[in-house]
Amino acid sequence: ESRVYITLTGINYDDLQNYIYVSENYGENWRNLKANLPNEIANVIYEDPIYEEILYAGLYRGVYCSFDRGETWSLLGRNLAASCISDLIIQEDTMDLVAGTHGRGIYKINLKPVHEAFKMGFPLQEDHIFTIPKARMPLINDTHPNPDNKTVEKVPITFWMTRDETVTIKVINDEDDILWSIPFKARTGFNQYRWDLVTKQVESPLPYFIHYKKFVGEGCYRVIIETSMTELESALVVTSGSTPNENLP
Repeated sequence: ESRVYITLTGINYDDLQNYIYVSENYGENWRNLKANLPNEIANVIYEDPIYEEILYAGLYRGVYCSFDRGETWSLLGRNLAASCISDLIIQEDTMDLVAGTHGRGIYKINLKPVHEAFKMGFPLQEDHIFTIPKARMPLINDTHPNPDNKTVEKVPITFWMTRDETVTIKVINDEDDILWSIPFKARTGFNQYRWDLVTKQVESPLPYFIHYKKFVGEGCYRVIIETSMTELESALVVTSGSTPNENLP
């Protein structure tokens, strides 16, 4: 409980350098945590609620993560806009890291794969696919038996690669039928594809046609990452959606 973190900014005085520190004795002594972070403004630092060795820092142009209490840092998520991170918070019930930007943007990333990688020994020495969370089919409209596209929840497929390579992501049912697949340009380190559960896009000239997307059904599936050297496999459980009024008294 004696540990204290602080970030300082001199932006009002045209000082854009990085000032990020930790104290282990209530602020009597401070240690600089900049390490290999870019020399830009740090607005927030957050310690992981489960693993104290993992730190997250919100900087002027992105979110960074450390697995060794600030000795080294890595950029977390390459598809986050290069914008000023004003605040970070972790929703502990879901383990989502939520980032708020100066431009009022809100982004989130689930930390369970990060925790899994840390327990396995970071950085991983082999390719690996992480546990895939349960997915839920979109809700069904109560006026027409078609999915409500506003309720589509993408399921994250997260994996680790030891090299840059184009891989193939497949979803396979119990009969070994390939329901969906896509090529993906993977990079060394963490990779993630967020699947919308759509197995087929349908086009039709018919009037009033609404079934343009075919979603995967309820059930258990296998997700396979096919690389040039091996196949990585994890289970995917899809639960059924309900109608909007199904749970009303």
